[in-house]
Amino acid sequence: MAAPTTEIAGNAFALSIGGTALGASTSATLRVEAENPDVTNKDSANWAEAVAGARRHGYDFEGFYAVGGTEVAVDEASASISIGGTALKGWTTATLTLSCELLDRVNWSTGLDRAVSPKRRQATLTVSGAYYDPGGTGAGALDDLLGEVLGTTSSGLAVVVTFGTSQAVSFTLRPGSVRVVAATGDNVQLEINGASTGAVTVSDTGADAGLAALVTAWEAEGASGSVTALFATDITDAATFTSTAYVRELRLDLPFANPVRVSGSLEGSGALTLGVTT
Repeated sequence: MAAPTTEIAGNAFALSIGGTALGASTSATLRVEAENPDVTNKDSANWAEAVAGARRHGYDFEGFYAVGGTEVAVDEASASISIGGTALKGWTTATLTLSCELLDRVNWSTGLDRAVSPKRRQATLTVSGAYYDPGGTGAGALDDLLGEVLGTTSSGLAVVVTFGTSQAVSFTLRPGSVRVVAATGDNVQLEINGASTGAVTVSDTGADAGLAALVTAWEAEGASGSVTALFATDITDAATFTSTAYVRELRLDLPFANPVRVSGSLEGSGALTLGVTT
């Protein structure tokens, strides 16, 4: 029996989504907070007094992007970024963030357990790498980006980020900034930042089932769909934590010649239920 004094190794606890553990995760965190409004008054004789306030919780995780149980690594043959139909040359790191704004609700109908409602979903893209002169050879993607930033075009750019075998994220990009960094003694570097306008399409065929469930929930039509989150271990009599949660953020980091890393944040909606494994 684990409770109440037996130490539990970190690898024994897992965050599960809809009954499926995030198989390639390296860490998981459960956050629980309670507000304690100050009601200190003249009758408290200079002792602080508080009453029970709103409660909130959420989950964070980090890990690797896995397909068929194998971590996905990227190199020049397995990953690409297409902008305006032309491959972007020279990039070394890219970060895709899928986010959802969540409206915080604590009212007479929800009680003290915070509930959330999804509002707006968006993808953001950050890319850095080597600079290829848009006036030179084969740098059409950068030329298209500069055209958008400088206002010579304004229709948005079709972006497709692919990695692994069947993993892809597609959307129309509005570039927010393009920076060309020329430091003495270093190669000229390119930095790009932008955000999606309109719908985002994510293809995650074969991805870890728990992660795929989070992507599906985030993509749900009209609003981010909820998932059942379970933070637990299978050790008998150890605590389990279960709740309904919404995806606040999923982040994919694609560094050249390295595994794709994924991290995420979920916010609980309603009560967090404490149980035990049997």
